[in-house]
Amino acid sequence: IFDEQTLYAFANKICSDFSTCVSLDSSKVNLKLTELFVLSKKLLTTKDCNGFAEVASQIEALTLIPLVQKSLHYFSIIDGLTISDKSGEIGGGYVLVSSIIPTLKAADEASASIISRNMDFNLDGIYVEDGAAAVFDAFAVAIDNMILLDCELVGALLGIGGVCLEGDNPQTTDEDNSNHFVNLYEPKTDTSEHLDIALDIRDIRVSQDSYKTRDIYNNGR
Repeated sequence: IFDEQTLYAFANKICSDFSTCVSLDSSKVNLKLTELFVLSKKLLTTKDCNGFAEVASQIEALTLIPLVQKSLHYFSIIDGLTISDKSGEIGGGYVLVSSIIPTLKAADEASASIISRNMDFNLDGIYVEDGAAAVFDAFAVAIDNMILLDCELVGALLGIGGVCLEGDNPQTTDEDNSNHFVNLYEPKTDTSEHLDIALDIRDIRVSQDSYKTRDIYNNGR
């Protein structure tokens, strides 16, 4: 498996777009996940099953963050495109967003419907028909209902904003912008990368072994 196809590398790759890197190529979410993986090992060693279950739930929630970030990134790119544009981002976005729709639906069905509709293949009109801002708002509502998912760890996409409600969106600063090394536009996307990541998410959800979960996150299937 290629390194960029793991959730760990995916999080490090996308963090600069959302000003959520702790260094040039290391994301805040990976730092937090590493701490939780270490804690989960200690809890297993002491046979603290209740504590382990709580930490496992936090880990599952945090693994969604790079997927949410990249989904938002895709929506910003394909906003206003049509099928005639033949953009690789359309296919990549569809695969990635589809992998998190069930989780978003469980959090807020109406928001998930808006997000899904705006990423559906559109043969007659434009993509993201409601506009990227409306999709970001839908994500904000869904994420607000996910108790274990911190919207500030998602960050704010340069030029659009974040997904925190009630004016709590983290704002990008001039310093953040100067460190924003990744352009909002990317060339054609190989959707197999996102398919592998979607399968990793599935395996993480059903895994009851912290060692296996950590290995899947760091190294992929």
